[in-house]
Amino acid sequence: QTLRALEDLQARVPALARGFAGRLSAIQAAAYGEAFNWGKAVEVTAPLYRRNKVAAVAMSSLAVIEKMHLFGIDKSGVGASAGEALRRSQEHEAGFLERLADRSVSIAVVGNSPIEIGRGQGAAIDRHDLVVRFNNYSADPAFHVDYGGRADIWVRAAGHTGVWSRPGSKFSSIVFSGPDRRHHGFAPWDILDVVGSGGNPVIVPTPVYVDLAAELQYAPSAGLTFLYWLRRLRGAFQDANVSVYGFALIDQPPGGSRHYFERPRSVAHATSSHNWMAEAELFQRILQS
Repeated sequence: QTLRALEDLQARVPALARGFAGRLSAIQAAAYGEAFNWGKAVEVTAPLYRRNKVAAVAMSSLAVIEKMHLFGIDKSGVGASAGEALRRSQEHEAGFLERLADRSVSIAVVGNSPIEIGRGQGAAIDRHDLVVRFNNYSADPAFHVDYGGRADIWVRAAGHTGVWSRPGSKFSSIVFSGPDRRHHGFAPWDILDVVGSGGNPVIVPTPVYVDLAAELQYAPSAGLTFLYWLRRLRGAFQDANVSVYGFALIDQPPGGSRHYFERPRSVAHATSSHNWMAEAELFQRILQS
């Protein structure tokens, strides 16, 4: 169905097909891949790969990049790295999900809101079996008294969207929110970087991300995505050995964001793809249900 829609779009709007030829080819390749027709996936990707390998990788899923290597088109090593990232993700995922769903394992989910400043919750946070942190959280000891210092699971937004680079080996797992770029989506450079630095990547399941985005009618933040997923796995947090810190969402300015480790920024110069009011409402339902 996706392939038919793409072919129809290209036939009806030739200018669009010309202007976005590379992106449309990447979408076609991902659709062929999900249908396990790897020959066609490689066939539609190969011309772009030969013209501009960097652009082709930036537009392709990990699975398609790996197949370019296996079919002998990629000789740079990027395709082999994509295959290693897929293997590492698949091997790590089952054990990660089992531990995440195990209610005997205590979890502290620590957001980046400044709401915890002055509350002295750092020691309580670090006593949990697993501590989850997000995006550009600060490891500065100055914040340990309020936010703790441990970080077992790092949840980060997909793509190089201003998220600081950290060695993957520092964490037991690194969770990527957003579309599952192993099999569709694009720009998997950050996943390749994580694997290259010894990390174990985990991808939020597509149904979880799609259902949450549909409920919000907006792209969800990494923080709410993980809480939504954890609620599905464990049920009500009151009975699930889950503690939530550093989340308010109502303290986030429209079009921007506020974090405990940053000086307040001018909203006029800030940008955000999230609907904080809708997220705050859903966050309260997750906590109270």
